[in-house]
Amino acid sequence: MNKKILIGSMLVFTMLLLMPSIPAIQIESFKEGVQQNIDDLKTRLSNIESLIELPERFPLLFLFVYSIALFRLIRFEILFELATEPSDFAPGYIVTNWLLYIRCAFLINGLDWWLAIWIEISENFGWGWFD
Repeated sequence: MNKKILIGSMLVFTMLLLMPSIPAIQIESFKEGVQQNIDDLKTRLSNIESLIELPERFPLLFLFVYSIALFRLIRFEILFELATEPSDFAPGYIVTNWLLYIRCAFLINGLDWWLAIWIEISENFGWGWFD
């Protein structure tokens, strides 16, 4: 028992002695990698800004609201495809799964309310998001 404790403490002591010997070159390469990742993120954000016309006031909040609305719309489209089949008769589809179809109705209704609330907030505070 004492022998195991002695060997374990010697291993820990040796590891602690070797730990500060990490070469500075590796640290610099790590810093360069982090800086490169930051630059990549900045270019991606500038690409997003070119795709979406960001408002001057509260652009991050606008991106959050936009991403939630887009996520709900994508979920609606996927569930709608799963819940219906194309048809030649009006309205152009046949409902095959009523539970998913009802969920689609709730999703599109929630999306409508979500956008209506944020349009109202934007107009009341004069942010000019949806002009």
